[in-house]
Amino acid sequence: MGDARRGRFRRWTLVLVGTALLVGLPRAWAARPVSATTRSPAEIVAAARGSRDVQFTGLATSQGDLGLPDIPRLGSVAALLGSTTRCRVWWASPATWRVARLATGGETDTLADHGRLRVWDYETNQVVQVLGDTPVRLPRADDLLPPQAVRRLLSELGPHDHLSALPARRVAGQVADGVRIRPVGEPSTIGRADVYVERRSGLPVLVDLVPRGADHPALRSWFDELSLRRPADRAVRPPITVWARHETSVLPDLAAQIDTFARAPLPATLGALPRSRGVVGLGGTATYGTGLARVAVLPLSDQLGQEAVGAARSAGGLDLAVDASVAVLVRSPLLTLAVVRTVHDGRPWSYLVSGTVTASVMTHAVDDLVRP
Repeated sequence: MGDARRGRFRRWTLVLVGTALLVGLPRAWAARPVSATTRSPAEIVAAARGSRDVQFTGLATSQGDLGLPDIPRLGSVAALLGSTTRCRVWWASPATWRVARLATGGETDTLADHGRLRVWDYETNQVVQVLGDTPVRLPRADDLLPPQAVRRLLSELGPHDHLSALPARRVAGQVADGVRIRPVGEPSTIGRADVYVERRSGLPVLVDLVPRGADHPALRSWFDELSLRRPADRAVRPPITVWARHETSVLPDLAAQIDTFARAPLPATLGALPRSRGVVGLGGTATYGTGLARVAVLPLSDQLGQEAVGAARSAGGLDLAVDASVAVLVRSPLLTLAVVRTVHDGRPWSYLVSGTVTASVMTHAVDDLVRP
């Protein structure tokens, strides 16, 4: 081999070795050992609950496989909980943050600015300001971020839910302590919830919800990238152009579809689950159950009730035998829902009943709901 060829060979060898090092070092760094935690599962849960003020920026992914029906006028909930969603997030405080839901053609941003909520659609260049704090609403992409999803899950823990430790691991380069939550002695569709919390701040960084009797999660959310630093002020504000179209919306989703003036005759128990509370003070609504086995009842307008029954049937829902009433049951790995139309005291009533309970419990709940 000549000197020139040997020189070229050495140069290419150095390039290949250098490239391999650049590619391999991040993986090796992420795979380095993690020390065991000194905290108990209860302490980890407490840290996660107290992490609302932690500032961070990151890239998060959520994956769902719930197979819910697309009920008319109730937004894109079925798509949100039945697909993969990637979000870039800048979190300065619970009152000031920006979450960009990423898509092939652009992004849709949800922005909170000291009580003001705006939604900016990049493709249509439209900004919608949402007025008021709606008492009940449909899930948004920011609700599936690990911190929000985990804290909402932990807020529902009951005295019978069992906590156990999981081995510590790295998530998005951060050391995270794990807790496994198992509903015990309850009719929940959730078999277990695996939660990981960043060790220093308590910020939740990963959650897996595994249905009862299954081995794989039906709903996952985790950080791909995470920095525990306050985002720059300019990052919290999207590059909205001066010619963007601005609109105002009042009660944009589920709250507008609920018959909030109805005083539905709801029983004290549904499917042997005790009544726990109303849905943030709305009349005619209630939740039932404890821990991770809960059912929510929402009254619908009669027209939306009819449309919801049709959508549930189109999605493969099962018609239940409930005397003169109409009820369609839809099952998914984690959520069970029923659309019910019945008559009380000569007046028609429509309900959306949903929760993390088995189909058997939901069937009994429907029976209790339509019983005179």
